[in-house]
Amino acid sequence: MNTAQPKHEQEATAEQALPAVQEAVAAFPRGLMQPEGSYRFGLDALLLAAFAAASISSLPRYRTAAGGAFAAADLGTGCGVVAAGLALQLPALHCLAFEKEAPLAHAAELNMARLGLSARVRVHKADLAQPTSLALVGKNSLDAVLMNPPYRLATAGRPSPSPLRQGALTGAAATLEIFARAAAALLKHHAPCYAVFAASGLPRLIAAFSTAGLGLRRILPVYAREGQDAKLLLVQAAKGAQHDLHCESPLLLYSAAQSMAYSAQAQAFCPWL
Repeated sequence: MNTAQPKHEQEATAEQALPAVQEAVAAFPRGLMQPEGSYRFGLDALLLAAFAAASISSLPRYRTAAGGAFAAADLGTGCGVVAAGLALQLPALHCLAFEKEAPLAHAAELNMARLGLSARVRVHKADLAQPTSLALVGKNSLDAVLMNPPYRLATAGRPSPSPLRQGALTGAAATLEIFARAAAALLKHHAPCYAVFAASGLPRLIAAFSTAGLGLRRILPVYAREGQDAKLLLVQAAKGAQHDLHCESPLLLYSAAQSMAYSAQAQAFCPWL
């Protein structure tokens, strides 16, 4: 019987043997480098990573992947928190993290090194609006794509004095469409796309995904507390599929009306709360 570890497991074991890496992994997501003036990652990013990891781990394509053969991308990775969370949960996965802002891309690279993930998460400084940005991967080549695009239109609300923060929070009318088209170009046929978006922006999300050929399959509404309106949506779509939407029971983040303690449901859903 061959009891040797697959190569990707050997690499992961070697990386995590370092005490500093073990400490960083145990502390995740605390301690991540985030450039001055940038948007600080939030709960939405962690929920997206947990949502996608749980779904991907159940896919036959992932369960049979060996040697890091399951390939994913994180579009607009920022400091890399979504890509890192995904890779920490899924040791057979390799991820390409796209980020157009140089300070954020550099921070993401440093964070992957700190977490021992550099061999499995590559940061690619690229603007998704430029067709050449996707050439590194190749069309129709990925098993999954994740995205946490800006929720607000650039014309809404008061702009932030920090360009990095403003770029993370708001986008032009075409920004969501750019993310959706990039996901569709990169994905294999019927491969999943995972997104987190503002609940109020659902019509825009449906329109962008429809135009890109991404069929909605699941929506998980996220509520802060019972009795309040949903603020976020966790969404799963599939490339080249028709809309066949299943709206799941909501995720309630907090245990009581005035409490800041996370609910048991939320803690079971996301390991980093």
